[in-house]
Amino acid sequence: MGYNSPIHEPAPTPVITARRPMNIQKINVGNVNILSISDCLMAVDACDFFPHKSVGAFQQFEGQVDDDCQVNGGINVACFLIESQGRRILVDAGLGPTPVAQAGGAAGNLLSEMRQGGIDPNTIDTVVITHLHFDHIGWLPNPLPDGSVCPTFPNAEYIVPQADWDLLFDPQLPSHVNGEGQGGGESPYPPAVEVFRDSLPVGRLMQKLDNIRLVDGDLNVTDEIAIVPTPGHTPGHQSLAVTSQGNRAFVLGDVAHLPLQIQVPHWNTKADVLPELGIKTRRETLRKLADQGIIVAAGHFPAPGFGRIIAGETRRYWQPL
Repeated sequence: MGYNSPIHEPAPTPVITARRPMNIQKINVGNVNILSISDCLMAVDACDFFPHKSVGAFQQFEGQVDDDCQVNGGINVACFLIESQGRRILVDAGLGPTPVAQAGGAAGNLLSEMRQGGIDPNTIDTVVITHLHFDHIGWLPNPLPDGSVCPTFPNAEYIVPQADWDLLFDPQLPSHVNGEGQGGGESPYPPAVEVFRDSLPVGRLMQKLDNIRLVDGDLNVTDEIAIVPTPGHTPGHQSLAVTSQGNRAFVLGDVAHLPLQIQVPHWNTKADVLPELGIKTRRETLRKLADQGIIVAAGHFPAPGFGRIIAGETRRYWQPL
């Protein structure tokens, strides 16, 4: 059950229900419900995020970046709650409750948003992590005053990409911007892997949990939900394909961070660990999603992040639902 299979009938326009304006919204894909929950917004300097780009390079993208090269409105950090065949599957776990310097001092609101939306964290039975960057794992471990750690979603299995886990705890992971490995000497990794170092505090807490499942490759979570490898942004990056009653959706993860990358898929961010593979994955994924008319759930696109990729005469573009 992957996103390569052909569509046998046109997918109907999904019903979107506002739960809390701009924070929680839902679509139905066949029998599957997908809820978008905004954890926070992060201020992002686009000229820094996309290396070697000046503010003038963004003028073609309909005001997505302002005159000071800041992403308009910030970058959304969304988590998606999927309900399928009696299961509750959370995709990604946001920034977490503690202010994060790398995110401009932002902190997340995932648990409060869930509770105000009537969602009990104890009812989550699976958490799928697209990749191990700090803005996707922040709510996973819950440190206790005695120094121990318990899972924030105690009845859930945490599904984490093996390749990212291996990289996060590799002793040669750079500990300095100059590329020096933790164990001393030159690191074999490119500069973008430095972002992984920002995930280490949460990663070390995750090591104390016993409900983590490391995976590599395709995996069916339910008969309607499949994990699909989409490497490049990180070595183990994974997305989710949803198929139900002839309808389809795709949870993108960080294959693309902003709608402008649909028009310029060859633009990498400074956090793309494997840049050339990232470009290849992005181009192939966006082409298939556009050609097959698949609904997309994009966690960093403006909330709630639901839309389609439309093929124009000369390039593709993002069409929110």
